[in-house]
Amino acid sequence: MCEECNHDYSAPEENNAIYICPHCHTYADYICEYGYGPITPCSIFLGDTKIAKIKGCLSYHLESYILNINQDLQKGYKDLEVYKEAVDVIVKKLKL
Repeated sequence: MCEECNHDYSAPEENNAIYICPHCHTYADYICEYGYGPITPCSIFLGDTKIAKIKGCLSYHLESYILNINQDLQKGYKDLEVYKEAVDVIVKKLKL
């Protein structure tokens, strides 16, 4: 359930995933192996639809054919900053 709009939705679980509410297009949650393994590849879901992926190891790249995004990310591994940067890019694109 989205804490922003209280919309209930389903989404698949993956080891590294970011979830965006399909109703209000805000960041909802993430699942991550941060501290225990790699944080990539990381799938980004809009509800139950995979809309993007973060790839990379020392440098990161955001890719989404659905949203026409293919760009390098500037943030890094620490504090999952790369996840936050990717969410910002995706949410801005969804709100256009």
